[in-house]
Amino acid sequence: MNKILLITGLSLFCSAALSAAGIAVVSTNTGQNTLLRANRKMKFASGAILEHFDLLETGTDSALACKFADSGATCQLFSHATARVNSTPWLEGWNNEVELGQGSVYVRRQPGPGIFTVTSGMARVRSQSASFLVKKAGGGKTRLTVLEGSVEVANESGAATVEAGKTAEFSDRGELKVFPARDSDLSPEELALLEPSPLQGQRAITVPMADHQGRVRYVDLVW
Repeated sequence: MNKILLITGLSLFCSAALSAAGIAVVSTNTGQNTLLRANRKMKFASGAILEHFDLLETGTDSALACKFADSGATCQLFSHATARVNSTPWLEGWNNEVELGQGSVYVRRQPGPGIFTVTSGMARVRSQSASFLVKKAGGGKTRLTVLEGSVEVANESGAATVEAGKTAEFSDRGELKVFPARDSDLSPEELALLEPSPLQGQRAITVPMADHQGRVRYVDLVW
């Protein structure tokens, strides 16, 4: 019991320390990415702490992901994306916010107090528990694809709830359409994250092993 209380106390302390110093931690940083803080370019790497209103930019063949201080939300920017991040306390949790300037962002929000909001132009996307992708498409369109849970979308013309397996698209005139999600609306790098191969990320090695009779057999070890 004392060990459990100690672990819980340390977890709460770390969360409080992080929220006092910043709002999120960079968990993935591949390719050519930029962090702007108060219009100043900052040096950073995986493990860096993000602060309120930091502006993130990704380059070609790049990815940048962060985990928010409440540990209930993560987001990832794909190539050629810009986004400003923020987080504010709300009851027992946090409201996490991403303002998407261009490109696409994947969000996964675990159940719990607080709401994750993504704004893209006049469109506002928000959920308390879901995984979804928001993308600034061509022609001034914003596209939302919901993978799990349900997401509320709204703009000047109205609001709707989008369920898993559906895509919502806002036109530059504010029109909203909802239709079944299509792989053709996603880039190869977005598909790789949203629909990973069963072998993706695994490592394997083939090793020779001798049985009790001295016969050599080759065994594949995968981890």
